[in-house]
Amino acid sequence: MRVLFVTLDGLGDRPAPQFDGRTPLEAARTPNLDDLAARGINGLLVPIAPGVASGTPTSHAVFFGYRLDELPGRAVFHAVARGVPIGPDEVVCLGRFASISPEPQGLRLVQRMMTAPEEQSAALASAIASYSVDGIAFKLEYTSGTESVLRLTGPVSDAITDCDPLGTDLPVIKAQPMGEAPDPEAAAQTADAVNRYLRWAHSVLDGHPVNRQ
Repeated sequence: MRVLFVTLDGLGDRPAPQFDGRTPLEAARTPNLDDLAARGINGLLVPIAPGVASGTPTSHAVFFGYRLDELPGRAVFHAVARGVPIGPDEVVCLGRFASISPEPQGLRLVQRMMTAPEEQSAALASAIASYSVDGIAFKLEYTSGTESVLRLTGPVSDAITDCDPLGTDLPVIKAQPMGEAPDPEAAAQTADAVNRYLRWAHSVLDGHPVNRQ
């Protein structure tokens, strides 16, 4: 049996005071969606576990029946789609420009999805394209929009956590080695290198002419 699977990605939201405690979707007038829902079957699905924020690739994979340990990660899909070669011993990460605010405790994420002309994004990516520390080399390849692929080579491990807090007005989190990492030493070294790269990238971009305009 063939079905049409439609995902309204990002439609969910939080209750808002201006909508009397309802979410924007609850407050909106949606006659067509209401009609579709009335003709179909409705329910709730928790992709990972209650209270655990799930990104788009993870949620979609679960919807289609894949196990989480079968997922190579969003960066791999992005790199393949954009024609960025991936070596057998490389770790790739998805890079995206965001807006942050310095605070005494660290950096706070202001906006996750930035919009900018491609020539400006390419110039920013070029400024932080190459970096190396402790034998780990970083190469950032600009792809499109405000996204890039970050390639790591050397004694690297993919068993590190993300730096994206998956929300706005939240502290930028540090990469950390996963507790179940097959090679804890390599994972710890990789996480430390990623954090150092991000600090360096922030210092470079903070004074870049594009950001000073």
